[in-house]
Amino acid sequence: MSFGDFSDIKASAADSLKSKTIGGVSRESAQEAIAKALEKVKAQADEVIGDLQRELQDYKNKTAQEMVQMTNEKDEAVFSAKANAEKEIAEAKKEAEEAIKKARAPRINVKDLGNGEQEIRKVNRNGAVMVKKVKVDGDKEIPLNVEVTTLAGDYRKTKYNPLTGKPVQSFTDVNGDKITKYNDNGTSVSTKAVNVKKTKPEKPALVTQTQPRYVRTDFCGEQALAFDRIYSDDSKETITRVTNSNGKIERTKLEKRNADDIVVRSEVSWSENNAKRIETYDPETRVKTYYEEYLYNGKKISTKTTTVYDNTSSIRHIIKEEQFNGPSGVRMAATLMKDEYGLYTDTYRVKFFPPKSSGDKPVVMELDKESMSKSFTEICSKYNN
Repeated sequence: MSFGDFSDIKASAADSLKSKTIGGVSRESAQEAIAKALEKVKAQADEVIGDLQRELQDYKNKTAQEMVQMTNEKDEAVFSAKANAEKEIAEAKKEAEEAIKKARAPRINVKDLGNGEQEIRKVNRNGAVMVKKVKVDGDKEIPLNVEVTTLAGDYRKTKYNPLTGKPVQSFTDVNGDKITKYNDNGTSVSTKAVNVKKTKPEKPALVTQTQPRYVRTDFCGEQALAFDRIYSDDSKETITRVTNSNGKIERTKLEKRNADDIVVRSEVSWSENNAKRIETYDPETRVKTYYEEYLYNGKKISTKTTTVYDNTSSIRHIIKEEQFNGPSGVRMAATLMKDEYGLYTDTYRVKFFPPKSSGDKPVVMELDKESMSKSFTEICSKYNN
């Protein structure tokens, strides 16, 4: 049977329909459908064979040189396709390797703390997390403290001297809780086991103290001597001492800044009259306190005022005020009241405490700021007589 003869196939297909019914159609209809399908296959086969025969005839009619050229062209096309395929595979492999390398590379996040310091958080491909706090000085990064936590949960924290960048102390819980201390050169000098509770002392340890330097104060440009104390929690105290032309100490100021460089305490003391003024600030609650103390006619006078920032009204309110009058012995405590909506009013609940020697009971009033001051003066005058 030639390639183009399908009569035997058609007869065989028709014979197989004698004992079967295909979808409810007749044998003749099925035979006709099969014939059409075979004709379509034959037409497609003839087209392919025709192309092959024409290409073969064309090839036969070529000279030996032309046949070599045709072969070379086909070979060149094959080689070119192979080279392109190899190039694409190499590029795909390179992209995959770069993607894997990028995925495995440490992830780094840098946060500017706004006071010349940065917090650098780095996650390594092994799962370890490092948090490093540094002080930026030009192109240099001076470490302040470094914390590392591994995927297994091991922890290590090292504190550094912010002036030299040398380690001062480190804590680790690997194979037991231990603290290692270092000398001024950053060399380990001791390691001892500790209780975890002792690794976070309530009072930070003094790390270093700077050399005294001359500065000018805000008062008429007077000159003073100042130095810094730097502590293990990255807080800093600046001590400024003012003396007169005879070398006598006039006043001393201590200003304490937390690790975020925010002034949290300012204390000024005067050698004359044993006076002092203390201001504190809590960055979290935004509460400020102002305390003043001095001597008057041999008696101690003191006042204390507490203010808070009200987010609702964007106003700083004096929420508490205490006053002591030495000569009369009268004390006053006033607290700012709120209304039924929880908002601050302008009325204080004031309690006046007479001198203990008088035997009088405390007096409670609700007064505004002006009336409160006036009433306090009147009550003090009563007991001064």
